[in-house]
Amino acid sequence: MNKKQDIQNKYLELQAIEQQIKQAQQQILMLNQQILELMKLAESIEDFKKIKENSKTFVPLGSGIYVEAEIKNTKRLLINVGTNVSIFRTPEESKDMINKQIEDIKEITKKTENDLYQIITYATKLQEEIRNLME
Repeated sequence: MNKKQDIQNKYLELQAIEQQIKQAQQQILMLNQQILELMKLAESIEDFKKIKENSKTFVPLGSGIYVEAEIKNTKRLLINVGTNVSIFRTPEESKDMINKQIEDIKEITKKTENDLYQIITYATKLQEEIRNLME
């Protein structure tokens, strides 16, 4: 393989790696957003625990539209656990489930950040190789 072709191959590899870097960065942003949403949900559950039974409130239907509702039971929350399956849990159990999800996502985020660091390190090495070949 001649020098020009070697530079070209390394450059193509570098472009592919840059795409991987962008994807990993986007994934990290999405994971951080999920963590924030779950933290807000845990806070909402904490606020919900302070509500007295038979209290009136407004429940969002979506797009800025609310309906007045009365809270009959503050001891059970209905949680969708996937595949059209829902279960009842206490607010504390619900909060524990959310905190577990947060920890799981934090672990995935940490692994993705480590992978990103390795990819960036390799990309830097590849850039240096390209520079050396071009001299």
